Amino acid sequence: MVRTAHFEFGPDQQGRVEFGCVSADIDYRPTTLDGHPAVEFSWEGFDEDHPICGRGWAVLTANGELDAHLYIHNGDESAFFATLMTSRPVPPPQKPMRALPLGTRKQRRPKR
Repeated sequence: MVRTAHFEFGPDQQGRVEFGCVSADIDYRPTTLDGHPAVEFSWEGFDEDHPICGRGWAVLTANGELDAHLYIHNGDESAFFATLMTSRPVPPPQKPMRALPLGTRKQRRPKR
């Protein structure tokens, strides 16, 4: 549960989805559902270290929300709503950072 759950639909009908411990690539196709823009997609990735895959769909509602359904192959399914993020989530640092007292920072020499 490291990052904010999110979908990314990028160019060439490819994207990403992350939720919980799942991180996966998306292969999507644009379509319409009840007159609204939508996508149908398959996805494949990992739940921690375990391979996982599935399919899903998402439709952009009149109020700008994403009404979606995600299916895990031979597993659970889940319906959810999502909203557009104004900025990309920032992952937490990989290693804890430690502050150095002022004046102790090493200076880099310029390359010649």
